[in-house]
Amino acid sequence: MDSAVTARRIAASDAHAPYHDQHAFDLFLKVVTIFQPNLIVLNGDWLDFYACSAYDKDPERLKNGRLQDELDQFKGLMRRLIPICPNDCRKVFIPGNHEDR
Repeated sequence: MDSAVTARRIAASDAHAPYHDQHAFDLFLKVVTIFQPNLIVLNGDWLDFYACSAYDKDPERLKNGRLQDELDQFKGLMRRLIPICPNDCRKVFIPGNHEDR
């Protein structure tokens, strides 16, 4: 049997926390749990940073639009993801245009 490690990679993007789809994120966690990747790439826009946007804002979204709330939501997502990753899993975060705000 070959002793080389099999590459198991997962990439995901555009969660836009805190406006993410909770069911989609839960499914992502199930895939990670079953697949046990050795590399996870989080491609941009995991945070929405709506509070920092220069674009017109929806007054309804602004009710919960504090920057700290968005950061806390993202940290909560990562607190659920990190513990289910294998110990040898490398995690790469690539900022997107929303993180650049």
